[in-house]
Amino acid sequence: TCDGRSYFDTTTPISVCPDAMLDRLNTICLLFVAAGFGALVGEFLKYVFFTVLQEGLILKLRSAAFAALVRQDVGFFDDPKNGPGGLTTTLARQTFQVAQMTGLSAGN
Repeated sequence: TCDGRSYFDTTTPISVCPDAMLDRLNTICLLFVAAGFGALVGEFLKYVFFTVLQEGLILKLRSAAFAALVRQDVGFFDDPKNGPGGLTTTLARQTFQVAQMTGLSAGN
């Protein structure tokens, strides 16, 4: 401050107080750094929240799909398109598609 003027006094001319511009610039730079840090923390929390949400949903979905497969009659598995490889691939593909819809892409 110059001559007892307030630190946040934006009306102080540079000719009266040459350090006023530097002080104000330092304040603005610190505010930009604080805003950047806040954005970084917000993005990190968004990523964590949506990833945890996605993984929980996929776990429940896979459990429900596997329980539905176990409840099928034995004749269901005799069909060639319902073989172990096809059912595993279908389960993985469908849960991946749900993960793509509900995960981090939902937060953006």
